[in-house]
Amino acid sequence: MRLEPFCLVSVIVLIVSFTASSAQRICESRSQKYRGTCLFSSNCAIACKDEKFTSGYCTTISRACICTKPCC
Repeated sequence: MRLEPFCLVSVIVLIVSFTASSAQRICESRSQKYRGTCLFSSNCAIACKDEKFTSGYCTTISRACICTKPCC
């Protein structure tokens, strides 16, 4: 029957559109308030929240505090 290929294509289109819309980009910026070597991501996250970001983390190599938030 001709209905089966149509249904299969419809399901694939729905899956692809759902996964593409649910993925959200994350914007990152170096903290302007955090000073010194970043050793604990929890301290970095607190400084980032004061800067209106949603979270933050310490980088492994340069030990910098990087703030994160969803991109608009």
